[in-house]
Amino acid sequence: MLPADVEEQARVDSVSMSKADIVRDAPGSSLFVLPTGFAMPARTAYLGVSYILPTMTVAAFDRISLTVIPPFFISAKFTPIQGDGGAFSIGGSMFAAMYLFFWGVGTVRISEVFTTLGMMRVYHTMEDYSYEWLFFGAETKICPSLRAMIEISYATESTEEFPLSNPTYLLIGLRYHYRQSIFEIASGEQPWRRFWISYALILSLPQ
Repeated sequence: MLPADVEEQARVDSVSMSKADIVRDAPGSSLFVLPTGFAMPARTAYLGVSYILPTMTVAAFDRISLTVIPPFFISAKFTPIQGDGGAFSIGGSMFAAMYLFFWGVGTVRISEVFTTLGMMRVYHTMEDYSYEWLFFGAETKICPSLRAMIEISYATESTEEFPLSNPTYLLIGLRYHYRQSIFEIASGEQPWRRFWISYALILSLPQ
């Protein structure tokens, strides 16, 4: 018989791994940067780093998630429609108390490819202007743990503030699932997106 503390750790690891398997097998809830129509599995959290920025996404409830990039970005996502063949989500975000984003995004399964199309409305809170941000993406499995992805973004207006300058970009890369971890690497066209890298740890929240 295992010691109580070892047995408890094994139980926790087993739950975490089962949640990681669900995440690995499910369609992605995001592209590299922007969302897809699918929700994160309920009672799941991602803790990670994108470039050098810490990130946290929590889905404490079914089809509702919250993303925070301290100290300047927060985003909420709600998925009212979801099935095996596709999903649709709406959401809102705030960047540095200067920009508000309201968006809708749909993802459909076409054969073995999940294709995403979304539109975002961006408002500047300090000045009187707004613009549209369109985005497209696709992902397909190369093997159970590895996916190829593409993300294309086009905005009707450019701004000077990081990270919204030159919001028209292209990213092509890979997402790799290993146990409780997700690794992403991609290359692109715009200056700060010529090289994308991120890591996330999958955590299972209490029931």
